[in-house]
Amino acid sequence: MPAQPLPSQSAPAAILALSKAFADPLRLDVLRLLQNNSFGVMELCHITSTPQSGMSHHLKILTGCGLLETRREGTSIFYRRAMLPQNGFLSGLTKTFLDTLDQTPLPPELLKTRQEIYDDRSQQSADFFKRCAAQLKENQDLVAVSYTHLRAHETDSYLV
Repeated sequence: MPAQPLPSQSAPAAILALSKAFADPLRLDVLRLLQNNSFGVMELCHITSTPQSGMSHHLKILTGCGLLETRREGTSIFYRRAMLPQNGFLSGLTKTFLDTLDQTPLPPELLKTRQEIYDDRSQQSADFFKRCAAQLKENQDLVAVSYTHLRAHETDSYLV
């Protein structure tokens, strides 16, 4: 995070790294895409029509200066905006820049391809539950018989 310069990094170097991160139109689009979302590398490649090697380079720059965080799910890595410190080194500058950037709408083509990702995720989820419905039902009954669970819920309905 841009809270303080890394021990091997001077304040001017931290400022330059942050400036470099903000100095590319694709990186700005990625920051806007990740404002309230988390996407994998290939999803970001699809949304922005960017080759994987190029996207990885941009994500490395954004992660390196503390603007992004990663989360691993199996073999996939998902990126999201980092939580910024409230009063660290460069936090005021970073917050002001991101607040200003967030007021700039995404281009329609990015909104369209982002929606394609959402639709694909929704379809994959529906397919998973359709494929696994019987197994999920069996596993639920191992934890608690559905009838018992539903009866307990009905008797607690007065608490709502």
